[in-house]
Amino acid sequence: MGTLDFLNLILPEDGIRYAVVFREQYQYPQHRAFTDNESLASFVQEVTATEPKSAVYHACATYNKAVIEFERPDGKIKKQYRTAENWRAAKAFWVDLDCGQEKFDKGDGYLTKQDAAKAVMGFAAKIGWPKPMLVDSGYGLHAYWPLDRDVTPNNWVKVATLLKSTLAHCGVIADPTRTADFASILRPVGATNNKYGTTREVVAKNTVEPANLAAMVASLKAFVVEHDVKLIREPKPKPINSDLNSDLTAHLHQYPDIPVDADLMATKCQQVAAVRDTKGDASYEHWRGVIGLLTHCEGGRTLAQEWSEERLNTGHSQVDWDIRYDSWTAGPTTCEFFQTCNPSGCSGCPMQGKIKTPLVLGRVAPENKEAVEEIIDEKGNTAEVEIPPVADGYVWSNGVLCRLLINKDGVQDAHPFCHQLFYPTSRIRTEEGTYRIGVRIH
Repeated sequence: MGTLDFLNLILPEDGIRYAVVFREQYQYPQHRAFTDNESLASFVQEVTATEPKSAVYHACATYNKAVIEFERPDGKIKKQYRTAENWRAAKAFWVDLDCGQEKFDKGDGYLTKQDAAKAVMGFAAKIGWPKPMLVDSGYGLHAYWPLDRDVTPNNWVKVATLLKSTLAHCGVIADPTRTADFASILRPVGATNNKYGTTREVVAKNTVEPANLAAMVASLKAFVVEHDVKLIREPKPKPINSDLNSDLTAHLHQYPDIPVDADLMATKCQQVAAVRDTKGDASYEHWRGVIGLLTHCEGGRTLAQEWSEERLNTGHSQVDWDIRYDSWTAGPTTCEFFQTCNPSGCSGCPMQGKIKTPLVLGRVAPENKEAVEEIIDEKGNTAEVEIPPVADGYVWSNGVLCRLLINKDGVQDAHPFCHQLFYPTSRIRTEEGTYRIGVRIH
């Protein structure tokens, strides 16, 4: 199977299709838009033949426009490509399976491609799906299920989320960030993979006919219900704060999950309050931005529904709050975003220029509770131990221990300082007048 045959099988007939090229001399990947598969296939072959050190990918779905441009508050024009607002259609589901000793040792993949193929083929048979088309990506496998018709982004995300959850339920080691990501890019058939210094061609190992979408969805849903599959979503990455202590905390690559009260946030932010108080009577971008904030809040899903109840009654055509919520993959919506889509909403805000996102206005100190953990002693025996609650003013979350402090603007800031959970157990005064502190670490 050549590049063109591959693209014809997995991509919708209409819409913009992208090639995404990673070149050594550029910090960011470059997008190239095409209106047909022939031009895209030719470009893939050209880059593969003339730029052996570059990596070329294809977008797995199609888009409405070649580029989306918007003006930032500073007057600069920013370009976006595979953003959710530009999604058009998909005509396949896909799964990315990593292989090799390193991935296998970490539990992130299979030892061999044969093991990966056996796992995904067995999974398909188990849930009643047809065999997927397998593509050897050089150092792993991609599995595709081409479909007999196009799927809208909203419906695709719903089914792909069920697929991702069912893969995890069945123990298939697939990259969860790819399975339900409509904006995914993968290596096309006919390209090469030079990831580890050895050039390997990307080839299709078999070919399949497009599958009946309705039958696949029915079969997957039946399996989910029968086996009580738990719906999962990947946690959203959260960048760590940059402050005067950045040189001391640069090794802390995680950020704690501090509870956020959405109603408290709304009382302090006019932009959020406008959506909450009108139950969604706001422009699409404004409403979507608030939905994005709610994905980071306590009880956010329930609130997203409540805060969208009047959209249809107030003349808005886009009312699919659940799709906006489930497909939000970015961090918290920024103040800059709201200033762009609703400038008057930030007028008179006392926090203007002091914070980057309204989310911080809803932070509340967590209620630290005692926990029970299983440990292994020096003899290899397991036992359960009680861990006292972290002291007030501190939080242990997401593998980071932080100090919580209210800053001069009344915002609760988190200051990460280590990846170890520890707490003092005793304090003894010495003859010299100093103190010895007993500390326990988990």
